[in-house]
Order: sequence, then structure tokens, then C-alpha cells
Amino acid sequence: MNRSILAAIWAICAAPLFATIATAEKRVALVVGNSDYVSTSVLSNPERDARAIATKLESLGFDVVEGYNLGYESMRDTVRSFARETRDADLTVFYYAGHGIAIDNVNYVVPIDARMDDAVDWEFEVYALPEILRVIGRSEGASLVFLDACRDNPMAQKLAKVRGMSTRSLSTRGLTPIAFDTLGTTGSVISYATEPGQVAMDGDGVNSPFTIALLRHIGAANTDFAAITSLITRDVLEMTAGEQRPRFDVSLTGPLVLNKVEISAVPATTTKTAVATTGSASLEVEKIMFDTARETGDMADYQAYLDAYPNGAFAVLARNAITRLKPESNALDTTGTTEAAAENSTKSFAQATLNYRSADPLYLTVTPVARATISSQATEQLLGMNKLQRKAVQLRLNLAGYNVGRPDGIFGRGTRAGVSSWQAQAGYAPNGYLNMAQHQTLVANTEPAFAQYIAANPNALKATTSSSKSSKKTSSKKSSKKNKANNNAAVGAFIGGVAAGILLSK
Repeated sequence: MNRSILAAIWAICAAPLFATIATAEKRVALVVGNSDYVSTSVLSNPERDARAIATKLESLGFDVVEGYNLGYESMRDTVRSFARETRDADLTVFYYAGHGIAIDNVNYVVPIDARMDDAVDWEFEVYALPEILRVIGRSEGASLVFLDACRDNPMAQKLAKVRGMSTRSLSTRGLTPIAFDTLGTTGSVISYATEPGQVAMDGDGVNSPFTIALLRHIGAANTDFAAITSLITRDVLEMTAGEQRPRFDVSLTGPLVLNKVEISAVPATTTKTAVATTGSASLEVEKIMFDTARETGDMADYQAYLDAYPNGAFAVLARNAITRLKPESNALDTTGTTEAAAENSTKSFAQATLNYRSADPLYLTVTPVARATISSQATEQLLGMNKLQRKAVQLRLNLAGYNVGRPDGIFGRGTRAGVSSWQAQAGYAPNGYLNMAQHQTLVANTEPAFAQYIAANPNALKATTSSSKSSKKTSSKKSSKKNKANNNAAVGAFIGGVAAGILLSK
């Protein structure tokens, strides 16, 4: 969410009753995600992880310098652009996802064009992390460094066998700890996806476990980042069954709050005047604060709403959301499934969808905040929709009267036109791409018809299979098993999305 737009809306809607987000300080971030390696294993998630983090940081008021799948020269140019922005920054963030390597206790991030097959050439193919930290250290403000770069790196093992490298101290399992003095004395946090020298998981979903937890908590309202680190650690441990423990080296000189929301007290006489003038000003402010929590999806934001309005109009919904977001009850954190469950995914999906139905039909109206929130290809990518979820969106559009053709999970011209028509009718800017609020509105407002249709047609969204004998012959057991797992994961993710939309709305 664009925080400056949100602040402006609050000021207009609330007049003397207002809440603002403090982002007056200059915030700069460098975000890099390398996935498409040329000479070693391609990584599934780093690019997606980095794009999601860049969007999140922008919503928190950061000017983001970003780069994806960078070769050495592109890496150097991107760091140079970042260096120009950091000189007078009050808060600096560096996030890197991709391969990393430690040689002679020096950490390097690995550009996608690195080959690392020569005892001399390797030094001219990787980018020394201290060079980036030196740029960060020039600013006078605090800094945060996030390194999701401890994945198992085959190039490190390859380089260890190169003649002439036997005298070098080379880590084949992740990075080495970074000294605080490389970042100056103004306060810093150095974050590793896992303990240095250990391997972090790339993840089987849209993002890595570390990035999922970081996205979930980094925007917590009015929360010191030192407290956020424990929440991230807890979530990663639970998502990886205790196999991955993030490490945070904290050297802050005071509280560091990335999402500071200021709620100004208003005299009773002023409140009465405002309510008399607008009729519902105080409720509008309360609703904006609740919608902000719903948009960010952060448990701390819902708690901030409850702290301000313990008996508010949306207090029950906020408490339900907090319960849903707790890891022990969050269905999206479940990674283990069985093949039997995958084979019965369609039946389970239909039944689970019906189980989430409310006694009364749900209907979400478009709030000023939701209307002002931009949707784009990036916001739609952040939804992490797999094929089953995209087919469900197409079916919902059809049921709402916007014919996009047979649901196939491919968002072509017909689907984009249907989304645009639905957006225009609902009051959103019609551009054909969804964001979180729009997706929740579509889900909630089509749920009665959708659930009824699925009950009558339980195989409506079932993945189609080819009856061609030649196709079956060329399909391996491995791909079949993978498809089953993907279908099952898609079912779980979609059910979680339905639950989220309904629990946040009923």
C-alpha cells in the first residue's frame, strides 16, 4: 500500500480525527534476487522473494533500488545506483536472495553469470559483500541487512576441487558471520536466513520460509524490530519442522520501528463537532484503521486497531483475524501432505469450501482505502495464485456475469477483460490485475453462488488429464507424483484464501 496515499486519505476523511504513518525520514533499500544461474542450479524462489520484499518495503516508505537476475556488471551498476541514494539516508535496508559463498572468511554474493571454475578467475566473477556493506556504512542512520543466501551451493563444492584452491578456507555450506564494525556505529541488524555455515531452504511454495516470515511481520505496526526478530524465528522454525533457525545479530542503539502509526487524541468537544458535521467521522477513521490492518495482513496491525478500539465495530473481526494469523492455526503454513489427500483433492476442496460458508451471505463494499490502493501485475503476483486458484477466479467471474470462457488457469485477454469489467462495476480502477483487497472482495461477493456451483459440480475445477496413450507413455512417475503434490498444495492454498477472505469479512 502506498503510505503517502493512505495518509492523505486519512487526513481528508477524518479532518481533526486522524491517524498518520510516520515516514518523514529518508528510507532507502537495495533488493536483489538472483534465480536464473547459468553455470549452476537454478533457484526457484529468489526472484519472487526479492520482488515481494521490494513491494513490501515500498509500502513502508522506502525508495527501493531493485535488481533481478543480475550478472556481475549489472550487479556493480545496481550497487552504484544504491550508493547514490544512501549518502543522506536515515534508514537503509539491503535484502539479497540467491547463491552466496564464503572464502577466507569473506562473504560473496554470486551473480548469475559466475562460472567459478578457475583459481584466479573466480575473484572477478563474484561480488564481495563487504563492498555493499561499505556503501551502507556511509549513511548516518540505522541499517538492516537480510541475507537469504545460505542455500546449498554446488559452485562452492566445484571451486573447492579446483587446483590451487587447497590453501583457501572455503565454506561449502553458506556464509560466515559478519562483523558489526563493517556497518558503522549507528545501529544495525544483520539477518541470516539460517545460522552461518548452515543451509537454508529455498521452499516448495511461492517464497522461501525466511521470506514468508519476513513479509508477515516486517510491517507490524508500532513494533520494535528487535521484537519482530523473535516472531520471524518462531515462524521459520515451525515451517521447517525445526530444521532451519534464522540468526539475527542485533546492535541497535534504540528502538527501530518500520511501521509507526500515530493516532492523535482529539478533545471530546472536537469529536462531537466532527461527528455532527460528517455524521460518521469517527467510524470512518476506525474503519480506515481496520482496513489498513486487513490490507497489510499483519497480526500486529490488527492488535493496534484493538488497542485503539477495544470495543469497536470491527473488534470481533480483528480478533478472528489474529486467531487466524497465529502460526498454530494458519493453514497456509502446512507443508506436509499425503498422496491420498492429493488424489481426493477435488472432493476435499468442495467440502472445505462449503464448510467455510457463513449463515448469512457475505458482501464487501469498496472502501476509499481499497479504491485508492493500486493494483498491478506485481500485486497480483504477490497473491501467489497457482493454476487451481486462477481457475477459481475465472469461475467466480463467470458466476458474477463476466464471461471469461472455460476456466483454464490462464489469464489471457478474455480474463483480463473480465477482471477489468468487474473492477469497473465494483468501483476499482479497471486495469485487469488484482490486488489482495480486490481478490477478497471477489471471493466474498461470489461465495454463495460459487459454493452452490461447486456443490453441484464437484469436479468443476479438477485438473484435466490427457487420454492420449502417447502422452501417458511419455509421462514419468516423477512428474506424476509432482503434479499430485502441486494439486494438493493448490487446494490447500486456495482453501486458505477462501478462509482468509471470509474470516476477515464475516
